Amino acid sequence: AVPPSDLPARAYEAFVDFGWQSDPNQILGVDLGFRIGVWTDFDTLNNDSLRLLGKGLVKYHVTPAVTLKAGVLYVDRLKVKLIPAGGILWEPNPQMRFDIYFPEPKISTYFTTLGNYEIWTYLAGEYGGGSWTIERVSGMSDQIDINDIRVIAGIEWARPDMIRQGRRIGFIEAGYVFERELLYRNTPASNLDLGETLMVRAGIGY
Repeated sequence: AVPPSDLPARAYEAFVDFGWQSDPNQILGVDLGFRIGVWTDFDTLNNDSLRLLGKGLVKYHVTPAVTLKAGVLYVDRLKVKLIPAGGILWEPNPQMRFDIYFPEPKISTYFTTLGNYEIWTYLAGEYGGGSWTIERVSGMSDQIDINDIRVIAGIEWARPDMIRQGRRIGFIEAGYVFERELLYRNTPASNLDLGETLMVRAGIGY
């Protein structure tokens, strides 16, 4: 018999991001983002492999140190399509950032400067996982969600102006992953609750 959790060894995602932010010096602003790409094991490539993700946030600068933000994230998963987003960004001094923001809270503190880059440490939370089209062991095409919650600690670096905007050039992080679930589009009877695990992740840009 085919085990209900049969999954490919690997799945991939390739996407392009577009984003726009209004003038951060204005009291009222917006933050818009759009992502288009394919999420698949490349054995199943169909209309469900192509996904559109996005975000739309309104920001209100209460004071130079406090910003309120609210909006929605469009995540285009089987279980969840839209996630309400909102919170408060508090920067009590140039070396601390408290981004108390659902669904991605983050507390950051300045560590040191190396060349032209500031290095910061952080503790963050995340609604993690993703959605991919796959080929089952039986040869049937399907789509899966892997949804989870993550608590993450890491370091990141960027130019000072990028850090002030919440952006980064590179990062290294590790975390604890829990509340994990595996969902199938075509065979929901095969859905599974998964055990906790650990994660390590790194990235770099230019």
